[in-house]
Amino acid sequence: MTYTGGERRRAVTSPVRARRRAVTPEILKHVKGIELRARNLVNTLFTGEYRSVFRGQGIEFAEVREYQQGDDFRAIDWNVSARMAVEVAAVLALAAARHNDRVGALLFADTPEYVVRPAKGRAHALRVIRDLVAFAPRGRGTNLGGALRYAAKLLRHRAIVVVLSDFRAEGWEDAMAQVAARHEVVAITVDDPREYDLPDAGWVELEDAETGQRLLVDTSHGPTRTRIRIAAEKLQQERTRKLVQAGVDRVALHTTVPYGPPLRRAFAERARRLSR
Repeated sequence: MTYTGGERRRAVTSPVRARRRAVTPEILKHVKGIELRARNLVNTLFTGEYRSVFRGQGIEFAEVREYQQGDDFRAIDWNVSARMAVEVAAVLALAAARHNDRVGALLFADTPEYVVRPAKGRAHALRVIRDLVAFAPRGRGTNLGGALRYAAKLLRHRAIVVVLSDFRAEGWEDAMAQVAARHEVVAITVDDPREYDLPDAGWVELEDAETGQRLLVDTSHGPTRTRIRIAAEKLQQERTRKLVQAGVDRVALHTTVPYGPPLRRAFAERARRLSR
């Protein structure tokens, strides 16, 4: 993605501001650890398949959110979900760098909050990873539709748009379909199994991650756990229906399963399908 003339001047006054914690030695160490863990998968995931998967376009823009909105279950380890989403983004960024393609990122909450403009090279890929780790969102909501529309304005050429989200938001279907009409979209979901099987832990105070509303739940009560599981399964089914209707590729990841094998299988299947 390039900016020239008036576009460059407008970019200076963009409403998206840098919002990340200070880049401390601890954060840099975390980034290095992610790179080391992702390197082997990068070497195997896209070797011989990268071009067929992405049709020679590379990943011009990867849309990522660092944290996951929850189903209001305190038992979910949000750090695990966020860390897996960041590592998946790292794999894609490093793969793009390996093949001399551009990669960028858009991070959002209730509004788009931070943009890393697409560029090439390993140093830039590491910058993307660093900013994902250090990002500190201002907002608490999730406006996926607004983020998709914002991304569509930034994308001047056909690109691969990778969306990492739990998709628990309202009104994003039309925006997703519009982006998919012009670009190739891959939706990657990261779920925690405890969203479906709430542990038997007695009375638990749950807090909504976005509104701060709290609720006491008796997790020892079997029918209550059943209702929660059914509700979570319905949300998943509805999410799948919306993604299928939008015509995007889907990759489902779970926090209890290493992301490497399912990610490899998903992109291998995509490569086979595109080569037909």
